[in-house]
Amino acid sequence: MPDPASDRLLLDADGWSDAPQVILDRLRTRGGSDLVIDAAGAGPIPAQVAQILLAARATALSRGHAFRIEDPSDAARQSLEAIGLGQLLETAP
Repeated sequence: MPDPASDRLLLDADGWSDAPQVILDRLRTRGGSDLVIDAAGAGPIPAQVAQILLAARATALSRGHAFRIEDPSDAARQSLEAIGLGQLLETAP
């Protein structure tokens, strides 16, 4: 969900799984800034949420913005790496 105190989105795997279209719409209609996902408090990332992250990254990069996942928890990192999406943890220009 969006973090009103910053320009980051907090990765909430349960919330994102429950309302994927709401999250995708928010990501698509964001302003002209880089997309930062704060994953410090995230647990394991289910496949549906990984797909949302892939879509968000593609959208950000197509608009010339950076996409990054900051401070991923061990569980988030391990689950993304286990399904072959460790590249999402790398900072994109």
